[in-house]
Amino acid sequence: SATFPDGTVPDVGDVARVRAAPSEATVDIPGQTMALLESPIYARTDGYIKQRMVEMGDRVKKGQLLVELETPDLDQQIEQARATLAQSKAALAQLQASLVGTQSSLKLARVTAERNKNLVDSGIISKQDNDTAATAEETGEANVHAAEQSVIAQQSLITANDANLKRLIET
Repeated sequence: SATFPDGTVPDVGDVARVRAAPSEATVDIPGQTMALLESPIYARTDGYIKQRMVEMGDRVKKGQLLVELETPDLDQQIEQARATLAQSKAALAQLQASLVGTQSSLKLARVTAERNKNLVDSGIISKQDNDTAATAEETGEANVHAAEQSVIAQQSLITANDANLKRLIET
């Protein structure tokens, strides 16, 4: 029991038990709620909504898929880009085979020109035949150079077609 400093005991009066207030107690406060952050969403391609993963008011996280689109036009462009890339690769294979053939022709032209040079010095063949063989060698060198440049150009085209395909896929 508690006492005052003068030694008297305080009179407490009536005592009641402590109990929780009823849960129906509410307080109405006027106000409104707004999003802390709003993010506009822009489509990078045309399409139709196939599936919506979230509803208005849902909490979303960075990187979360919100909508899945059907993109028939883009799908067709991707297929066309794949076909163009395949054609480019096939053309490269043809050009590479042609280069090998051109290199073989050059090799034969060089051997023939070298033989004719030795034979013309001995007087066995005419100077005209020697000039024809030398010209065939020069033509072969030019053809090999042109074939090599065609291969390089086709490789660049493949790189461009591949980049276009990747761009379409990432859209």
